[in-house]
Amino acid sequence: MDKLTFLQDLSIQNCHCLTSLSESGLPPNLTSLTMRNCKNLTQPLSGWRLHSLSSLKHLEFGEASISSPLLKN
Repeated sequence: MDKLTFLQDLSIQNCHCLTSLSESGLPPNLTSLTMRNCKNLTQPLSGWRLHSLSSLKHLEFGEASISSPLLKN
């Protein structure tokens, strides 16, 4: 997914076959990431490389939502 350099918004919902994300990480220019109802996603968040997404302003998991500046440590 890291080759999708122009992708800014990514929403993955109701994807029950998804068990992990790409080992290469998420697209580097994401500003918004939504993950909902992916029941079989077992990969730890540490494997998502969220720390490398310097443009990320909105992060949503299930019913929880986190927006900037909380994403900035």
